[in-house]
Amino acid sequence: MGYSRPIEMPVLSLGDGGSGTVDIDRAGQLVTVATSGGVRCPMSTETPLPLPQSLSVALDRLEKAVRKHPSLGTGTERSISTITDGLRCTSEEGAFRFETDLPDTMGGGGSGPSPGVLGRAALGSCLAMGYQMRAARLGVDLASLTVEIEADFDVAGMLSLESNARPGYSEVRYHVSVKSSAPEADILRVLDEGDVLSPYRDVFSARTPMKRTVSIEMPTN
Repeated sequence: MGYSRPIEMPVLSLGDGGSGTVDIDRAGQLVTVATSGGVRCPMSTETPLPLPQSLSVALDRLEKAVRKHPSLGTGTERSISTITDGLRCTSEEGAFRFETDLPDTMGGGGSGPSPGVLGRAALGSCLAMGYQMRAARLGVDLASLTVEIEADFDVAGMLSLESNARPGYSEVRYHVSVKSSAPEADILRVLDEGDVLSPYRDVFSARTPMKRTVSIEMPTN
């Protein structure tokens, strides 16, 4: 292919739970690593390949690097959410900061999307990105791709301990709309593999262990 420029890829962890970037060469070897608080090595400035070719190259290199250095693929991410006014909540993670709220019918102010909106968006966008990644890896051209999420709920489940309804969703459905000239079998393979590899489909469909810790302080005057 004649393309050997190292690609700067995000990684979940660099062994200390922090964030950073890693440069991976064509064979999946580490070239340079830079943490959010460390020294950054000079990066190449050559013109990148167009999508989806550059996406396929980047995913191939990242997969090889994680295979050679498994610790690159493991880590812990952390977000902080704080009530600021009524039910309004500010959430922060890294450089990102956003507001959530509940509608006035539930005692909120409707000043931002609800956690449910963000949760459904997280699932839909994770699926869409995963399909695009698999399409690039398999060489399947997708002209357009849309994922629609539907989730059934009973609000009684989050309001009353006496309710038999689940606090969460009773069922989640997703519809994938694809425009592509590729054979149907190839498109379905992209979607099937994307489903298997989707982190947030796994979060929604599997039981993930959860642990709570608590710290209590007296308010200061």
